[in-house]
Amino acid sequence: MNSNLENQLEIGSVLDGKYRIDDLLGQGGMGMVFRVTHVQLKKTFALKVMLFDQAKDEADRANRLARFRREAEVLARISHPNIVMVTDFGVVSEEQLPYIVMEFIEGTTLRKYAMAQGEVTVDFAIDVAKQICAGLHAAHAQGVVHRDLKPENVMLQFLADGDVMARVLDFGIAKLAPDGTEGTEALTTDGPGLGSPGTPKYMAPEQIFGHPVDIRADVFAICLMVYELLTKKLPTVLLADPKPLDSIRPDIPVQLDTIIRKGLAKLPEDRQQTAIALRREFDALEQSVAAEAVLRDRLTPGKGQAALPTTPGFEPVTMSHRALTQAILVDQTSAPKSGGSPLKWVAVPVLLAAIGGGWFFYPQINAALGLGKPATASNAIPAAAMPSFIAFPGGTVTIGSDRGDKLSRPEHPEKVSPFQVSATLVTNRQYYEFVKRTSYKPPAVWNGPEPSPKEAEKPVTGVSWNDANAYCQWLGKETGKSYRLVSEREWEYLARNTDRRGIQDILKGFLEWTRDSQAGYPGASKVESDSTVRIFRGRPEDHPEEEKTFRFPQKPDFTYELLGFRIVQEAGGGGQ
Repeated sequence: MNSNLENQLEIGSVLDGKYRIDDLLGQGGMGMVFRVTHVQLKKTFALKVMLFDQAKDEADRANRLARFRREAEVLARISHPNIVMVTDFGVVSEEQLPYIVMEFIEGTTLRKYAMAQGEVTVDFAIDVAKQICAGLHAAHAQGVVHRDLKPENVMLQFLADGDVMARVLDFGIAKLAPDGTEGTEALTTDGPGLGSPGTPKYMAPEQIFGHPVDIRADVFAICLMVYELLTKKLPTVLLADPKPLDSIRPDIPVQLDTIIRKGLAKLPEDRQQTAIALRREFDALEQSVAAEAVLRDRLTPGKGQAALPTTPGFEPVTMSHRALTQAILVDQTSAPKSGGSPLKWVAVPVLLAAIGGGWFFYPQINAALGLGKPATASNAIPAAAMPSFIAFPGGTVTIGSDRGDKLSRPEHPEKVSPFQVSATLVTNRQYYEFVKRTSYKPPAVWNGPEPSPKEAEKPVTGVSWNDANAYCQWLGKETGKSYRLVSEREWEYLARNTDRRGIQDILKGFLEWTRDSQAGYPGASKVESDSTVRIFRGRPEDHPEEEKTFRFPQKPDFTYELLGFRIVQEAGGGGQ
């Protein structure tokens, strides 16, 4: 920093003729934050200046300045109590020193608070998470994805009534929805990993690997912060599933673990799809815990009283019953904005009746509320839009080929369990039912919102692995059954089997996604496993010489005009 600039930022100096610098609050490689007083309004603000000492060259300087301007633009377009509000933006022309003026929050960062507490309560963690969800929902509604959520970017403001208000700040690398201008997207195309904008250990998997990022990356970060708040540990989500919260802290409800683990899913489509959906799940959990406490108080015998009898073979509903709460969470997440949730208005009277009249039991509630049942006849999937399945007994099959590439070698036997597989690749008609009911993005090959009538019974193609997996999840929810993509060994079992029992499309010019990620066969050398890459199989029409054993690795968002998928209906929810 040159001497003239140092003088501009001295304590007691007045910046841009308006803001008297009172104190230095923090400093990083790209800027400094001061507590300032507006000399006319006599009001305290936080003022952030951009420094260019670390800029590599003019291009880097221009990029940093553009990001800084964008932070001001982002904050100015969001108005919400849980977002720090920007009040001014300017540039001191003599030094080309840009600055942002924001509300001054008298408080501490979430990071410092958590470090000082020793152990954060479950109630506190949920309350803060709900507030962050509310603020981020307002940002998302304005087309803004934060992309750098972490405890340092959440301020806690302690109010006079004892409440704590969480305030999200630092939108410096936020991604704006396209608005027709050039340059906005240019700032968001950084490469994967440590070179990406954001803090790597709080990044969603898709952000780390340089894939497109949307609001679900913020959902991931919120859940990661809750996990860290409660356990003081950051799970290694990319390498393994997070350790259950309730196995680390017994006071954490298993339902909260269910919510957080869903939010930490590696694939965006497996998480809560919006911040407000995540908040509704937290709300439902709080209601469930409150009702549980009332019921527990009602059923706990007082001094000198005998415990209430139970029906043999049953037990009262407790916090350990994941299924009941998951059903409530699903209903709350999809509930309309007004009018209330139908399940809530059923569940509350059931609870009140139980409190007034005695016990209620998990199996009875399941039956009363219809949990786990397939869709009713009025909204059932038409028969023509449902895949038909053929059962195969399985057995030992030769997999791979010594004549193939390194990914396809060596040839070896593997056992295939019995399975039921769709007779055809999922058709355009079947996939359209999914698109229509969920407003899912249609394949580009349709050239419109639906397939042409003459293409209806042909295999849907141009779909990614993510799309195919989303279809399986949707079909399972609609029917109450369990579906997945065919595995590689099941596919090769079919490809090698001379008695295919009516199986169509296989090795007929189409390629098919499998559920499997890239991994070497037993005994293979120089093949690295990669959980971010999925395998598809088949033989394209323009490559008739391809072996049926060849494997094609691609990222799960890859699409191709001949690439479709077939599905397996699992028995009893199990799999290989």
